[in-house]
Amino acid sequence: MDQSTAINILTTVVKIYSILWPIFTWGFIIYILSSWIPGLRESSFGELLGKIYEPLLSPLRNIIPPIGRYDRYFYRSF
Repeated sequence: MDQSTAINILTTVVKIYSILWPIFTWGFIIYILSSWIPGLRESSFGELLGKIYEPLLSPLRNIIPPIGRYDRYFYRSF
């Protein structure tokens, strides 16, 4: 593989990352706020977000328990 091919591959990876990272971040913020809005996590959209973000956040729940229905674990994840 020559240098220009490696640069093209790296450029493509950076472009894909720059598109996906904001989507992931905003989805995470929406998932956090959904714990404060009644019924949003039980909707199909909330369940989809739960399937994406819950595996990432469940280890933090073991360290930082929620207070009532409000979760504080997301502060550590940012």
